[in-house]
Amino acid sequence: MRVYLWIVVFCLLPLAAFAEDFQLLPGSTTADLPQTLEGSEIVPLQTRPKSEKVDVSTVIEPQTGTIDLRPPVLPLADFSIESEPVWINELIDDHLLIWREVPIGAQILPRAGTAFGMTSLGMKFDLIGKGPLWLTGNFGWNFLNGPNTAAIPPQTFDLGIELNYAKKLGDLWGVHLNISPLLATDFSNHSSDALRVMAGGLITFQADEVTKIVAGISYLDRPDMNFLPIAGLKWMVTDNLELDVLVPKPRIAWRFDKAEMQEKWLFLSGEVGGGSWAVQREANLSDRMGYRDLRCLGGIEYKQDSGGRSILEAGYVFNRRIDLQRGPGDVNPGSTFVIRWGQLY
Repeated sequence: MRVYLWIVVFCLLPLAAFAEDFQLLPGSTTADLPQTLEGSEIVPLQTRPKSEKVDVSTVIEPQTGTIDLRPPVLPLADFSIESEPVWINELIDDHLLIWREVPIGAQILPRAGTAFGMTSLGMKFDLIGKGPLWLTGNFGWNFLNGPNTAAIPPQTFDLGIELNYAKKLGDLWGVHLNISPLLATDFSNHSSDALRVMAGGLITFQADEVTKIVAGISYLDRPDMNFLPIAGLKWMVTDNLELDVLVPKPRIAWRFDKAEMQEKWLFLSGEVGGGSWAVQREANLSDRMGYRDLRCLGGIEYKQDSGGRSILEAGYVFNRRIDLQRGPGDVNPGSTFVIRWGQLY
């Protein structure tokens, strides 16, 4: 019994000392309490009349010496997360100027009485990363119609990856780099001609709030066209009018509709089209075929705040040329038109 009594005593003594230090026992004094809040005293609870009740829901200014016991109330607006739509990111728009071999979606280039026609289906998919360094994959399937000057297989394929890097350097400069190994072949030609390694680089300079200067180059690894320069300026004339004075893709675009989740733009543009593939010709001749053209296009673009950019465009195709690296059969097919719908990536 004595053991239990001593245990109770040793437990109560520290508790009593603790209560006296915090003014919880009668007879304690506040004369030695420190000054707080620029000289104002903390008013001890025992100095209030016993009938007084403290309403902790009422804000009491710090100058009175008492403490506001309510939890802080923070506006919900302080925790709102505003995400900028991906297509507003200027780095993405600039990066599209580097050559892309595989169009995303469907493209119809009819023969229409000329020497050559082609229909292409393409897709692209994310592999690793979202930026500033990211890796994508792509696949294209091309159905060829002609030319009659050479025995060209009716189908070719594109299978490759793209390693991209895009980053702003301070407030004025931006850099864009791309390397794209691509297997471009009819799958009958298994030579090294089937492997192409394309690359590109681009530097931008923000001259003022509405003008950006662009310079760069694309390496295409093609027998008919190895390099494609990139130079010019991008000018935001108004909030609804954009003008790109650029080689190889001049463009003027007008925004005619703006909703909460989507914008719609009409545009006119010019561009270089085409591609190159390793093909197996007659008499077991392994060759490389290059096709290029110039295009005047018009269409509509839908920009989603989620990042999607859909296009529907059509236009006139001219200055067409087919070059074969080793055997005969080069030809100028003649002018035609093109229809394309799909995605910008």
